[in-house]
Amino acid sequence: MSVFGGHFAIDGRAGNLRCRPDVTGIVVEGAAPSTTFVPLASLERNATHGSGASSKTPDRTGWEDVFGLDALTPGTLRTQDVGGQPVLFCKLNEDFYAYGVRCPGCGQALEGGRLENEILACPTCEQRYDLVHAGRGVDISTLHLDPIPLLKENGRTKVAITSRVQPSAR
Repeated sequence: MSVFGGHFAIDGRAGNLRCRPDVTGIVVEGAAPSTTFVPLASLERNATHGSGASSKTPDRTGWEDVFGLDALTPGTLRTQDVGGQPVLFCKLNEDFYAYGVRCPGCGQALEGGRLENEILACPTCEQRYDLVHAGRGVDISTLHLDPIPLLKENGRTKVAITSRVQPSAR
């Protein structure tokens, strides 16, 4: 999938559309062209209000600067705290990828996992994930990593971090 303004993966969970600030459109590679345009804002409204359920604690998403990624050598992983949340970074060739730090198969940390080409194997359960294709499960297709949008522009690296907004005390 391509996202206007950058290139990163969006997973299929509708609620995650809120995690992508500055996204104005989504192009799905290999999909048949559609004659109807669906604005991203309407998808976000449906994701948050379509079921009638609402979260008592709203989410706030913003771009956070990441420092020191240029020191990563190709084929390496690193976990780094960004905006108070741990993020797993990987450099493959000259491209960077960012994911949540937990394996969806076993719930354990992915840090220390085995990386072969673009495939990451969990160090605990050995489930494998394709980092180039949005963290899609190689062995079990229903498992996938939690991709975090990463943007490199003008010499800066940023990731989209979602945090809970704490209600103010009155």
